[in-house]
Amino acid sequence: MEKSSILRLKFYFFTFLWECFIILLARKIFDTFYFVKGYNINYDIESKLLVFLSMFLALMPAFFMPLENKAPSSAFFIILYYFHIIPSIILFPVILSDYSEYIILIFLIFFMLIFTLYLISYQFLLKKIDITNIIISKKRSSFLYMGRIIIIIVICIGYLTLIKTFGLNFSVPSIFSVYTQRKLFKEELINLPKITLYIITNFAYVLSPFLIIKGVTSDKIFKKILFILIAFATTLYLFSLAGFKSSIFAIAISFIIYLLLRKSYTYVYTLSKYIIILSITLGVFYFLIHNSILDTLILHWLRRVTIVQGLNVAYHIDYIMSNDLILTHIPFYKYSSPIISETYYGTSGNAPAGILGSMFEIYGVIGIFITLILLTFFLISIDTLAKYFKEEIIVSLSVSIFYIITGTSITTIFFTYGFILLLMLFYFKFYNKNWRKYDYLQFNINSLKA
Repeated sequence: MEKSSILRLKFYFFTFLWECFIILLARKIFDTFYFVKGYNINYDIESKLLVFLSMFLALMPAFFMPLENKAPSSAFFIILYYFHIIPSIILFPVILSDYSEYIILIFLIFFMLIFTLYLISYQFLLKKIDITNIIISKKRSSFLYMGRIIIIIVICIGYLTLIKTFGLNFSVPSIFSVYTQRKLFKEELINLPKITLYIITNFAYVLSPFLIIKGVTSDKIFKKILFILIAFATTLYLFSLAGFKSSIFAIAISFIIYLLLRKSYTYVYTLSKYIIILSITLGVFYFLIHNSILDTLILHWLRRVTIVQGLNVAYHIDYIMSNDLILTHIPFYKYSSPIISETYYGTSGNAPAGILGSMFEIYGVIGIFITLILLTFFLISIDTLAKYFKEEIIVSLSVSIFYIITGTSITTIFFTYGFILLLMLFYFKFYNKNWRKYDYLQFNINSLKA
């Protein structure tokens, strides 16, 4: 058997293990948090066949995953697949058990087909589109110099705005008081300009990871230390300010992904392998180390990273079906997250459904096409960057945005979560020279000759 065939069989096995892990984890979480609204779910539904069928349908996209390339889009697809598509499909029969089996089956097949068809289409058709001239600057040095100055000034203004508004405070909240800190921050944010939140999210999910990777890959010790210190200081400041654990997660996962992918030739297989290894490790640790605090932290983290995505999607679908909104063209998405949170979880927060659940919520069925168009632009952008920069760099800087898409609308990633900022940092050449490929150097030579 050829090496590629063995690799694909291993990937199928990892995906099957991930499905089993999601099912077992869901059972454990529903049992543990049964008295919490939104988690009081009985997993022992009548139709076992429907559960097995959902596992089979969730496995189908694995047969079309791009295993033999290093394109950043392949890393996006595996993260979306493992943390959004699979949990959503697996949990559909459980959460939507009040509906007929035929309706549930229609949704299972529909979402599986949407993801699979887009996956196939992007690989063979859409990624042939090239927007190099847009995101790779060929302007004169004076233009680039002026652009760099403007970006630096804007970033400095961002820092000064946060310090003036909240003060300079590095008192990091404990893991047990982080939600109190976040609640206080949200209350304070109500009376502040919306740009304040944009600054925080752009700094947390793009600027800090950019600085940490820039520092790690710098050749000079001074630059290495400087950029790493700025990245850590920014992250700690944002965490002490808003209590967003994801700000720490962003730089940590960017660094880890960079290390894992440096010598990998297939991102789908590598990421799936390490996701399974980490999950099994945490599972073994949970059952061997009987500590109530650690057990709660592990379950809480796993719940947030995996199960919540599927729950939110199912609840959004239930809300749409219950209110006969499935075929409407009414734009109600911006109001749905707090509605879902209050209706199904009994809290005043937000429960976004990510790209899969929000498809119906942006102008009804038309929202599917809007979502796919925006997603295509996003993927073509990162794949175009990877033609001239090392793939592991692009993925490590984009991985936080990849995961954000699993839990929020595609429309928020451009400005709210900083993808436009990331493109600007590349466009105005804030990257290290050793990020570039040889092809990029040749590209510049050819453009000068032209």
